[in-house]
Amino acid sequence: MTLLPEIPEHSYFSRYGPDFELDIDYFPHKSHKETLDSIQKHHRRILEQLRNYADFNKMTYDYDKVYQLYNLTDM
Repeated sequence: MTLLPEIPEHSYFSRYGPDFELDIDYFPHKSHKETLDSIQKHHRRILEQLRNYADFNKMTYDYDKVYQLYNLTDM
């Protein structure tokens, strides 16, 4: 049985036989091109959320040590 390469998205897609070949063209997505600056911004945002969570729940930790561990002393 021969399958056409134009198979629509379907929940049973992974059940097609192992001999099926699907041609996929690679094109860069924005998520693949994230710069170091963008990653650091996300990192800072997550650490800020963790700090807010700790403050809200009256948890204590050494903020300076955490920021030094992640090399984010400029926050």
